[in-house]
Amino acid sequence: MNAPTVWIFIPAAVAFLLYIIRRWERVIHFLGMLTVLLLAFLAWQLPIDQPFNLGIPGVPAIRLQDSFPILGHEFVITAASQPALILIYLGISMWFGGALIAGVDRLFIPLSLAMAALLTASITIEPKTFSIILVEIVALLCIPILTPPGKPLRKGVLRFLVFQTMGMILILLADWLIKTTGVNPDPSAIGTGPVFILGLGFALIAAIFPFHTWIPMLAEEAHPYAAAFVFFFLPTNLSFLGLNYLSAFPGLGASPVVYSAIAWSGLLMVLTGGVWPLFERHL
Repeated sequence: MNAPTVWIFIPAAVAFLLYIIRRWERVIHFLGMLTVLLLAFLAWQLPIDQPFNLGIPGVPAIRLQDSFPILGHEFVITAASQPALILIYLGISMWFGGALIAGVDRLFIPLSLAMAALLTASITIEPKTFSIILVEIVALLCIPILTPPGKPLRKGVLRFLVFQTMGMILILLADWLIKTTGVNPDPSAIGTGPVFILGLGFALIAAIFPFHTWIPMLAEEAHPYAAAFVFFFLPTNLSFLGLNYLSAFPGLGASPVVYSAIAWSGLLMVLTGGVWPLFERHL
């Protein structure tokens, strides 16, 4: 047994099972809540890459391996990853708790659980280049949550998907450009071009002004609970993705220009978030 199986492949399998039995709405809510709470508890209590006893007489100690290689890639979950796992699955459990009362579509539970598994995969996959592709798949899974099957796609959902895809393409391009400079601890070795492209990609997927227009459109068109869940889940994706890039490239993580840009972007998001509601017509 290995850690990626516990926190990636098992929840993905449960999500597929819940999708199959989605006609029983209360059952999938109960099973989904039980699954995420159990995964959060295991992330809190279960040691990784250390022997531990199950407390059953005659059963030897077992060891949970920290990596799982597949198709030339590797998923690595260490003890340092466990706080992030607790945040992901405990956060999802809170949204599962109110989903039945809010009256969201029955696809919400299986798709949200699959998104949690993909988010875990995106922060643990090696090499880190493929993490943005997994985040794009998470964005695609948001579409049935925002627009249930049988209903036409609205402009806000289409704009959201376009911005997420454009951001992914720019981040992949910047990743390739940064790697062509080599992994150099000197921030100046990276150059301003790749850093600008990377920042533009993050601005698109993070809805930084003026790329924020899909947020009020989604809030007006989609189910309020589903839209609020997407607004919660995407920044979590983005924060982990940004940390991946800052840790993967020493020159990028050591650059004061990058942190200055992050600070100014945060200030701009706060200002536009506070001022722009004055111009909205939909409460």
